[in-house]
Amino acid sequence: MSGNMIVIETARLNIRKYTDEDTAALSAVLSDPLTMAFWPAPFTSRQTEEWIERNIQSYLTQGFGRWAVELKETGRLIGDAGIMKSELNGRVENDLGYIIHSDYWRQGYAYEAAKSILSYAVQELGESNVRRSCSLTDSSVGGAAFCCSRYSKKDNYAEYTKKGWPLATRKKTESWIILIQ
Repeated sequence: MSGNMIVIETARLNIRKYTDEDTAALSAVLSDPLTMAFWPAPFTSRQTEEWIERNIQSYLTQGFGRWAVELKETGRLIGDAGIMKSELNGRVENDLGYIIHSDYWRQGYAYEAAKSILSYAVQELGESNVRRSCSLTDSSVGGAAFCCSRYSKKDNYAEYTKKGWPLATRKKTESWIILIQ
């Protein structure tokens, strides 16, 4: 894959923009019933094509979207992660999400991807408002092992840091970003 398609590189992953050639590989991820257990249903081939098209359009209009998650060592596409504009509680939010194929659960890939995407959103895109909604039964990373939520400074963030969870802040904002490991 062309280097200019890579958005984020981690120790084990390349997180890159989708191309039309990704349909078959992504369909293997999004059509797997276990992988998609936290979604209403696994995707059809057509839904996977639409997902890729929507994200390619988002790169052009928003400057970000959901991206392909590949193993750096092999180039194998193992999932999807990134940021999408979503309406949550009546407000448009930057929603950080990921889908990692069940064959790769419990190896830290979801956390590695999400943590790097959050950092990219704050440092490179200048986003100070990123949310992550997650299921407390999300077993892809060991059961609620990674969630991030936006809290205002008046919230009791001391309870989170006391438990050893890292806390990141963005300068000159009223927001705290909590990473729960």
